[in-house]
Amino acid sequence: MVIADVGKPDSTYQDFMQVFPENECRYGVFDWEYVNSEGEVFGKLLFLHWAPDSASVKNKMMYASTKDFFKGFMDGLAVEL
Repeated sequence: MVIADVGKPDSTYQDFMQVFPENECRYGVFDWEYVNSEGEVFGKLLFLHWAPDSASVKNKMMYASTKDFFKGFMDGLAVEL
């Protein structure tokens, strides 16, 4: 596994999405913090499987077939996109 980029603690979801290439698949994890209606702060780990239409079929198949294996090494994932 190669970590391509690590965002700053104050990075937004938009910052996170701008890192992904237009023509290649990637996995990403975003630590999403939100405040509920009662003012309590919560955090969720979002897992993103990035597979743009412009990526090659071979690249998409490789990432799709290894996604569950990769996720097996990560604890605490709440949402998959």
